[in-house]
Amino acid sequence: MEKNRQRERAWWIIPLIACITSVLTFTVGAKDRLAQPQLNQLGIYHSKDGQLVGLKSDVLLSNKGGDYALSFPKNEMTALPMTQESL
Repeated sequence: MEKNRQRERAWWIIPLIACITSVLTFTVGAKDRLAQPQLNQLGIYHSKDGQLVGLKSDVLLSNKGGDYALSFPKNEMTALPMTQESL
């Protein structure tokens, strides 16, 4: 009889734990994006003839649509020069 009760409790305990875990995961993961837009940058480069050649991606993460302007303080944006080979 006791095992049946434990099984019955599991039917509501397991989904409850799953829901709480989902809410916590969303809260921890989304708190930065909800506060202000974030800029993620990824670059994959290799050295060729003393220069860096590769791909770069910039992604703006936000919970709102609209037009955004990117600005960087002087000497903080160090973009790599592009050549025809890297396109």
